[in-house]
Parts: sequence; structure tokens; C-alpha cells
Amino acid sequence: GPGLEYAQGRGLTPKTCASLRIGWNPSDLYEDRAAWGLPEEINPRTGKPRRVWLPSGLVIPTLRNGQVVAIKIRRSAWTSEDQLPKYAAVSGGGKLPMVLAPGKGKSCVVVESELDAILAAQEARDAVSCVALGTAKGKPDAAVHALFVAAPVVLVALDFDEAGAGGWP
Repeated sequence: GPGLEYAQGRGLTPKTCASLRIGWNPSDLYEDRAAWGLPEEINPRTGKPRRVWLPSGLVIPTLRNGQVVAIKIRRSAWTSEDQLPKYAAVSGGGKLPMVLAPGKGKSCVVVESELDAILAAQEARDAVSCVALGTAKGKPDAAVHALFVAAPVVLVALDFDEAGAGGWP
């Protein structure tokens, strides 16, 4: 399908996609918040209940201890003129960094996007731990901070743009 084709175009293997539960949502969905275990919220502008937006695109879960703690969707309909973000974070997910291939004594590679961390882990998981902050302004949580402190080297490889340069410090 289009999701696997897109993922493979980014260098990911079918095995990596399957192991990390990366998938494809073929069309925009709007689901009840209760179905996602979220409390009801009313949109003050419309007076109607808010819904959970699941845009069409590549579904990228963040896992901690085998459990999904956050989901981002790389929107298939995104364009550079779009007012909405390229990556939509699904309501109710945590703001935790994605951590792949953690291990004692391993160096860490720090990137912005989950797709970059996944590719780095796919190619170098025996050598490095990979952390995606989700944004150039992302901060490590306590567990990731401990991983950084224990690492012999932390390679910060944020995007080569203004946000990445600002996020480096």
C-alpha cells in the first residue's frame, strides 16, 4: 500500500515498520474522545463535542515498554502552504521523546523527527541509542536525561535549519 511505499522511500524496511507498528491511515477520521479514553471537551466556537482527528497518512507510534504512549501521523495531504502541521500529534498522547535501542554504555544520537530516529536505529541499533525529541524545541524527560548522562558520546543531529540551530543549546 501507499504507507509501506512511503516508508520504504524513506529507507525503512518492512521488518522495521512491522516491529515498531508503523502503519497507514488511508483517510481522515474524526473519532469520539471517549473511544480513546479521553474526557469529553466542548469546542467553545461551535458548542459541539471535540473529536480526535486522525488525518490520512503514515502512522508513527511511540512505544515505551511495549505500550503505545503517543501517536504522530505524517499527513499525506500536507503541502508547504498548509496552515496545519506536517506531523499531527493524536490527542491524548504524551509528549515523551521516542527512544530506540537503548543500552548501557552506548552512545546516543539525538534527532528531531521520529522517522529519522527510526532509520538511525534500523541501521545502527547495535552501536547507538536513538532519541527523537519530536521538535527542535523538545526536551528530554528524566529517563532520556539519564540515558544521555550515561552515554560516552551524545551526537546532536537536529535538522539543518533555523529551528535546529536554535534547539542545539
